[in-house]
Amino acid sequence: GQGGLDFLLDTEARNVLCDDTRFMQLVMRLEWLAVVHEEDDKSVRSSALPDKDALWSALGLMKKKIIAAAAESNEYQPQFEQSSNYNKIQEMIDNEEECDNAPFKNDDGEVIIPAGGVDLVVSKKSSINKSFLGGRQLLLMHDATFQFSVSPDLLSEGISVYEMTIYLNTAHRNEDPLILTIRPEGEPSDSDVEAEVEIPYTMCMWEQTGPVPVELDPSSENDIVFSLHRKRTKFGIAIKEIKLTPIE
Repeated sequence: GQGGLDFLLDTEARNVLCDDTRFMQLVMRLEWLAVVHEEDDKSVRSSALPDKDALWSALGLMKKKIIAAAAESNEYQPQFEQSSNYNKIQEMIDNEEECDNAPFKNDDGEVIIPAGGVDLVVSKKSSINKSFLGGRQLLLMHDATFQFSVSPDLLSEGISVYEMTIYLNTAHRNEDPLILTIRPEGEPSDSDVEAEVEIPYTMCMWEQTGPVPVELDPSSENDIVFSLHRKRTKFGIAIKEIKLTPIE
């Protein structure tokens, strides 16, 4: 995991640049090369010291140190003045009209569950916040649990197999999978169906998880309850929506 010194360098470098795009260009691209070359960056991340066996990770670390050391200079100030958009982003979020967070079916027959419509059963410092993408997003922390219900009326007639995907954003590698359980509302817990949703490393970009097949009963008289949690405490994950795609 990330050690305290490396985390401090992250925050200092970001504070100097005041621009996520610049941080991506100057630092994260080096870290992505480390991922491509499958470097073991544990020693770099934990101790904030270069490692000759993790070249790209070490270069990313040194770049953060150089940027952090420039805090008293104006070396990066011109880029900040040209590209800073934090006030615009905050203004857009603050002015975003509240939208309907209820699950709905789109024109393709897909059932969409917005993150703003889920319930945090075990919060563990998780929260649902306004999103720059519009609507809301869920910040899932630690081993928190969230759930949502889908009405059988939203399911396509005669179709019982769906693929579930989650539109999310992660900043760390090797996240533990989400554990999914499904049961009809009011049914005992021993009726749960369990599956795992693998969490990709999206490098702070929004991406879909791989599809997980789930079997749902469109003739059910009760809503279908989905519950998701992680096995162990890990880093935060941002979730925008869950999608159920019918399989013909």
